[in-house]
Amino acid sequence: MARLATMTLREFRQLHGLSLAEMAERLGVHSARTVQRYEAGERIPEPDVMRRIVMATGGAVTPNAFYQTPTPAAAPQPQHAAANDPAEAA
Repeated sequence: MARLATMTLREFRQLHGLSLAEMAERLGVHSARTVQRYEAGERIPEPDVMRRIVMATGGAVTPNAFYQTPTPAAAPQPQHAAANDPAEAA
């Protein structure tokens, strides 16, 4: 079975030509501003709203869309062994 790539709420809304107000109505949230906050990453939807988002988008937008994967920090570079070994310095 092919796995579909998930999209963000904004991508879904724009792809389907929906306004923020229309998306808010579909999700049953208070206002267009709430949807805008979800899209901007200012708020993460509560679990019940998250379920409505998945249902309203046919699974195209999943909870993963609201959590950014942290970028791994640069690993410290190992020091050259000779620089720390007094026997090597001689």
